[in-house]
Amino acid sequence: MAKLGVSFADGSAAMPVVANDGIGLAQTKVGEATCCSSSLWGSRLGDYWADNVDRNDMMFEPFTRPLLQAARIGPGDHVIDIGCGSGSTTREAARIAWPAPVVGIDISASILKVAESLAESNMVPNARFVWADAQKYRFQPRMADVVISRFGTMFFDDPLAAFSNIASAMRPGGRLAFLCWRKLSGQQVVALPLYLLATLAPSMMAGGAAGGPYSLANPLRTKRMLAAAGFSAPTLTPIEAPLLLGKDAGDVMSFYLGQPAVQACLSGLSPAGLSTLPEALSSLRMSLEAHETPRGVVMNAPAWLATAVRSERSVSGPPPERCWPSERVLRTPKPSCRSGARRVGA
Repeated sequence: MAKLGVSFADGSAAMPVVANDGIGLAQTKVGEATCCSSSLWGSRLGDYWADNVDRNDMMFEPFTRPLLQAARIGPGDHVIDIGCGSGSTTREAARIAWPAPVVGIDISASILKVAESLAESNMVPNARFVWADAQKYRFQPRMADVVISRFGTMFFDDPLAAFSNIASAMRPGGRLAFLCWRKLSGQQVVALPLYLLATLAPSMMAGGAAGGPYSLANPLRTKRMLAAAGFSAPTLTPIEAPLLLGKDAGDVMSFYLGQPAVQACLSGLSPAGLSTLPEALSSLRMSLEAHETPRGVVMNAPAWLATAVRSERSVSGPPPERCWPSERVLRTPKPSCRSGARRVGA
């Protein structure tokens, strides 16, 4: 098995993860972590989510079915899941696409260890996982029929470069479906860190800011970006789903305030921002208490369900021969049909 590892700017080391692709992907390096950046997901924030997999998967589960329905995955479709996290959407897509491989890609090595383990324990042999930054990854050209993402595309440093790279991995006519956050309004709280940062650091949370949770919140800007990246017929449909954030207000506050992204941003607050912190936390707790139910704290989350089609323009030459590995765990980073891997449909 090929093992991957990385050292971060603070000197800590990530756990190794198996390079287990099936659509011809290769490793890239993770950069220095900063507040709300993609590289923070590759280090401390990814570790935090890996330690809370059950909680996070349960929280975002209401969005999974609409995403998969929009993607229209069918048996034999080659699928890539961007920002796959613990692999819950990867596994669901793999069950539908069997026997073709479904590849989850994420920047966090620690959470991919969890994803690999869950795929094995749930007996989903065609779910594969690759550790990489999808913005910079060397995808094998025109191999994917479908690309999906459940809130895994907002933190790219350069969204246009990222989606252009993703488009290069898709066959002409391939389908893209992803979820991203809409702007908060009223008492809606999609996730505690977003509300807190919006209160204390509004410029960081502005819609369209690169690398932030609202980077794709402006529908016109996102449609134009997708068109420039090589997609046609982009649409953004508003949807909402009730999220179970925790058992009570105190539990939710503790969980989210412990997130490294929030800790990093709070440590960089100006004196003026720090002075408003107690009031912001008090307001946040009252909002959460107002949404306590017998199930726990339940709040509606506003999101965009985005879809697009890989454009045929700028795509020339015959399609590459598609193949998938005969073994679940790859021993080489790029499978080749000539090296004995079985062709799809063979």
